[in-house]
Amino acid sequence: MVADEVRNLAKKTQESTVSIQNMIANLQSGSERAATSMQETLGKAQAGASSVVRAGELLEEIAEGIASISDRNIQVASAAEEQSLVAEEIHRNVDDINSLVIQVSAGAEQTAVTSRELARLAEQQQGLVGRFRVS
Repeated sequence: MVADEVRNLAKKTQESTVSIQNMIANLQSGSERAATSMQETLGKAQAGASSVVRAGELLEEIAEGIASISDRNIQVASAAEEQSLVAEEIHRNVDDINSLVIQVSAGAEQTAVTSRELARLAEQQQGLVGRFRVS
């Protein structure tokens, strides 16, 4: 009877040992999977951090591009304002030239009238001179 109990105890001990070994194997396997998963997560986190750094660099480049475009827009606005001032000056000059042309035209017309009058007077004087003859 003692031998049976010892055998049963040995059998239970062996079963318990196998069960404990299986549990240890499962724990080791789970630990390895957890470690692998942690390594993968670490790699993804590092890749994510790299992406965040690159995104920051790209945002900085975009901000620089926007600043450059803003500067160019200011230059274009300044040039447009200068061109507008020049166009106004040209317009004033054209108006002045137009006024001068009108004055010159009026003067030319007056000169033509005066010339016709002088021609008429010259003809009249020739007619008067033709009446006088020296003998």
